[in-house]
Amino acid sequence: MQTNKDMILKAKYEDKIGSIETNILNENGFLTMNLNGVFLKGSCPASLMIENWGDLENKDQERFSLTDEDGFLTNCRLTIDFPIKVMNNGCEAQANLKVDIGFLYEPGIPEVKLPVDQVWSEFSLSTSLFMVNTERRRYQFDDAFLDLKKKLPKGCEFKCCWNCKFSEYSDEQDYFGSLKCYKNHGPKFFEISVSSDFFDIEDNFESVVQEIYLCDAFISR
Repeated sequence: MQTNKDMILKAKYEDKIGSIETNILNENGFLTMNLNGVFLKGSCPASLMIENWGDLENKDQERFSLTDEDGFLTNCRLTIDFPIKVMNNGCEAQANLKVDIGFLYEPGIPEVKLPVDQVWSEFSLSTSLFMVNTERRRYQFDDAFLDLKKKLPKGCEFKCCWNCKFSEYSDEQDYFGSLKCYKNHGPKFFEISVSSDFFDIEDNFESVVQEIYLCDAFISR
């Protein structure tokens, strides 16, 4: 059974005009957001697209910036609160993962030539007992999680797909939500020690999951 898969996330959108407090529906691997009648959807925050662009008034079309090649939302900032579980000295606890994401883009430059910092993020994790933050901006969810992991109090660890021994990224890693689950291989997956062995089974995975997901097969790294 997978938990935390479908949820409502508290979010804040900011751009050159101002800010909008909203909610994001996280359902079936997609994020859906309503910004005062502007509907966006994507598999991750960095791939949000406006679904009703043709129906928008000119003032709304002028407010929102989209990348040239893919039409992804950009030139804005998005803060999302993700509920996540942690283990604290053997006891499961609920935590809040606040992800602050900045989208930077210069129109007219092909996306393949954009600098790596087109999308950056800063993380903070809070529980009833402590709060930790990333030290600087990171450009992958994985790197931000690693930053937080180093700062967790002794005896505390993440209880989510990102910290599960069955999960692994591939060369096709996206900003968020491209973690592959290999629980279909059972304990044999833990015996893989060299890259060539992983490449042999890389495409034989159970599913693609979000880092914050959790299921009954979870085994801590």
